[in-house]
Amino acid sequence: MGATWWLMAICLLCCVFCACHKNYIEPVTDDEGQEVMVTLSVKLPGVSDGVKTYALSDADENFLKDVDVLVFTDDGSGMTFRYRSVGTDIVQSTGTGISAEIKVRLWRTDVDTRLVILANVREQVNNYDFDTGVTTLGDFQTGLIYELSLEQEWLAHDGNFTPLPMWAAYDVVGGIDEGIKGDIGSLTEPISLLRSLARVDIAVDPGITNFVLTDVYVYNSNASGSIIPDELNFDATQNRVTAVSLPSTLNNSRLHYDEIGVDNALNGEIYLFEAGAATNFKDAAATALVIGGLYNGTDQVFYRIDFRNPVDTTQAQPILRNHRYQINVTGIAGITWTSANPDVAFNMGSIPPKAAFGPAVGRSPGRSGSRQSLPPYSGTILPSSSGITYSVTAIDENQ
Repeated sequence: MGATWWLMAICLLCCVFCACHKNYIEPVTDDEGQEVMVTLSVKLPGVSDGVKTYALSDADENFLKDVDVLVFTDDGSGMTFRYRSVGTDIVQSTGTGISAEIKVRLWRTDVDTRLVILANVREQVNNYDFDTGVTTLGDFQTGLIYELSLEQEWLAHDGNFTPLPMWAAYDVVGGIDEGIKGDIGSLTEPISLLRSLARVDIAVDPGITNFVLTDVYVYNSNASGSIIPDELNFDATQNRVTAVSLPSTLNNSRLHYDEIGVDNALNGEIYLFEAGAATNFKDAAATALVIGGLYNGTDQVFYRIDFRNPVDTTQAQPILRNHRYQINVTGIAGITWTSANPDVAFNMGSIPPKAAFGPAVGRSPGRSGSRQSLPPYSGTILPSSSGITYSVTAIDENQ
């Protein structure tokens, strides 16, 4: 019996050790002075201009609940995982919270090093099975997934929300400098975090008096998303994504929002994982919207809205992370292209465009240094007969 209890105690200690090792991987060194306490200065995704009545406030949208820093080093055969450190003393600027400082304990490296900074995804990082010296950046990118249940909306209510996942990478050429070991140091430039989700807002023009928005449906909303973009789909020079990075397995479902604001708009409540562009505007697998409302105060009507490319409205555009898509309904005339059932309206397809016009509206947040501000883009979709008129504006909220 005594031997049995002794064996059980050893097994328990092993389990505890393994759990701690998995969650808080640190390098083991007996050398003095190898520890480096660094202050990371980060810039958060740019807050939107104009409307300030959305459910999720600017500060909540950029809230940092937790920060993890993963260190990868290149020994000549590519970047592989070395250790993980947990960010501490997170201090965000007051108000909109578009900047923050995080202290993190690192250890000196003498080869090219990449810091992967992750915010608000500790559970996902804890569940990832790292293999020191073996796990590559590619392995980690494809394996780190944020998953929701089917038909689960992203929780985004004022005072009751799930913090948005964010990511950034920072390269330290030649390794973490020995010269700052043991001191509080700062990296040479701020790090810009990108959200792993896109935001979609719907608004009815104040001049429209014959339509009251009551419902917004999202069809084929992806229930999972890659937290880190594929390196091939990210322009590091301009700090922006160029294409979607999707998990290998996708499940999707229909979402329904019916808490419309008094301003006839739904802002700051729809947050979606990335989705590819539709193949056509009756594509049953496309991620698209159906809006519902009362026409002339009595008729319940629904219209499908696709994410059309405003430069060429015969083509669809993907839904990209860290972008805000503003759908503005600018006209309702008749009910030819509507249905009293949202599923029927979705399957009918969206209204064929007669023309697309209009310069970009709004502005993209400016960025310092040599990086140039990227203008948002928009287009107006005109129905070929009676129906809905709307515009689509996409803003890349990188800084």
